[in-house]
Amino acid sequence: MRDCCDLYLERIAGSLDSDKENESQIRFFRGFALSNLGFNEESLKEFDLSIELDPENILAYNQKVRLLLSLEKYDEALEVADQGLRIFPHSQLNLYKSTVLNSMDRPDEALIYVERFLNHNDEDNEFYDEALEFKEEICDELKYTLP
Repeated sequence: MRDCCDLYLERIAGSLDSDKENESQIRFFRGFALSNLGFNEESLKEFDLSIELDPENILAYNQKVRLLLSLEKYDEALEVADQGLRIFPHSQLNLYKSTVLNSMDRPDEALIYVERFLNHNDEDNEFYDEALEFKEEICDELKYTLP
């Protein structure tokens, strides 16, 4: 299965111009595929290479945080989220950071990041409804009343 993944990605790579941005995308897709196949450590390395090649590849930050969260590597997930948030301060990385903090039993801090996302995005953002639901869950946990 992994060999098929590598072969597929090699064919995609052959059709792209050779530059750092495309190489970053190839590394991202390879990491994504490896993650779906359960090769988590190799996937993390690919996401690292993707970010190194193109520090503005938000997809690599997102997927790396999500994978680290699923592996319960919360401290590492927070570091990656913070790294990405320095570049993309209003992105969905706020939601991922919020999820990580909530998983670490830090709902007060989690609420800050979900609100940060909501304050800088509107209903047209594909993650907006998810953020509203998550805010409700956190507030229920904290016994807050939503404004």
